[in-house]
Amino acid sequence: EAVAVGERLGNAFVVKYSRLIQLEQLFQKGDWDGALRGADEFLAACEAGEPHYMESALRIDRANARLARDDVEGALDDLQKALPAARSVGDPQALIPTLENMAIVYVELGRVDEARAFAREALAAAPLVAGLCQPGRRRDAEVVAGRRADAERLLEVLVEEHLGAAGALG
Repeated sequence: EAVAVGERLGNAFVVKYSRLIQLEQLFQKGDWDGALRGADEFLAACEAGEPHYMESALRIDRANARLARDDVEGALDDLQKALPAARSVGDPQALIPTLENMAIVYVELGRVDEARAFAREALAAAPLVAGLCQPGRRRDAEVVAGRRADAERLLEVLVEEHLGAAGALG
């Protein structure tokens, strides 16, 4: 309905943003074919010079779908492009979830040192709001099979380390 309202009001921003939210919902529902078609089109436009606030989120969604389909190279490409996109918008609500998801996926790929760096940066960016210990933040990574328990344990250890260091400072 938001798309229809945006169209009726002639508000291109609302239309585009609402369609991107619909793409995220397709990923979450498991309609990856539909979601990937839309994400491919949107991300091609981003790469052609039309950056958007939602770029990092859609790259993470597409990376998770690609990884679940054993396209590790494509997933890593999306992840490596997601972080600069998240940084460029200058909003912790874009950066922190990107870092968290990257940490989980990199552990899944056995790249623990890189995962640790992403998780630590997420905690440093906003330690009181970082979602590393919030189960809802991990739902996007659940599509990836394998070493999920290892990823969760790493993040728990990092949160404990961070809280311990913060306590030592106070």
